[in-house]
Amino acid sequence: MDITLKAFIKKTNNLQEELDDLIVQEKELFFIEYLEGQKVPANNYSFVEYTKKVKKLIKVIQDNKKIIADYNAKTITKYNNLNINECLFYLAQLNSYLNVRLNDMKVYKQENKTFLDDGNVKITKYLFNSEELKKEITSTREEINAIQEAIDYANLTTTVK
Repeated sequence: MDITLKAFIKKTNNLQEELDDLIVQEKELFFIEYLEGQKVPANNYSFVEYTKKVKKLIKVIQDNKKIIADYNAKTITKYNNLNINECLFYLAQLNSYLNVRLNDMKVYKQENKTFLDDGNVKITKYLFNSEELKKEITSTREEINAIQEAIDYANLTTTVK
């Protein structure tokens, strides 16, 4: 059965959620509580059975992620003929550049005055042009959007067999 890469990724993410839910469910069942002197409540929890279920899901998820990694490596996007993996790496770099550097800089005014206790005024002048910063933020966001669109398009048009 053929499925788009996007749907296959979603299916794999759903399996991961199923695994997480299974582990949460197990945490609710792997113990019993009762008062001393009372009958021990029945519980059909089996560590062995849960281990089998967990390992089976882990194996399927691992196999799916290998397939996704393979398709990400060989699927060329419309963004500068980069494959999906290369786009993902570049996207991470640009997001870091935007959030760690540019967005941090935009909170500063060009010049800041602080009145000191001794009556002096301390001036802090930032040496970057705020208009250039705004342009760089805009162009970086546009590039991030273009890369994301290229990845999304590739995920929608690539078929996993």
